[in-house]
Amino acid sequence: EYYKTWPIPITPEEIERGWFLKSLTPTEELAYYIGQRGNCWFDHLQTQRACEAHGIAHHLVPDDPNLNNYWGLSLLFHRTIEHLRKHRAEHPNAMAVPLLEPRDEWEKWAMPKIEVHLKRLHANKLARKARAAHDQAMQELTA
Repeated sequence: EYYKTWPIPITPEEIERGWFLKSLTPTEELAYYIGQRGNCWFDHLQTQRACEAHGIAHHLVPDDPNLNNYWGLSLLFHRTIEHLRKHRAEHPNAMAVPLLEPRDEWEKWAMPKIEVHLKRLHANKLARKARAAHDQAMQELTA
């Protein structure tokens, strides 16, 4: 019962489909492990590696909707990052970079998730810069 509500609620329909609250086969365990490695690459902007890992995980268990979504999200994130890098190279003084326009219904569903992830990564980058500046100032004060 506990796992029907944690970390997010699961509907009875999702349980009936058989992807939640079940023991994994060895192949599924491997696929989820590789998928988690893909998530790590994703978080570190290693989008090509994330796509490869999620693609392998999807190939191992092609009917798993979670692994399919991870693969799709990493492909869209990779395309988005490449778009942002290209735009920055072509317009180095631009204050804002337009995001990709979704090409289909799935991308319309996925793009807000990509935007949230980009904002989180940007906030982490700003926090690291602030921490580095603070550390530098403290070193100068104590030198």
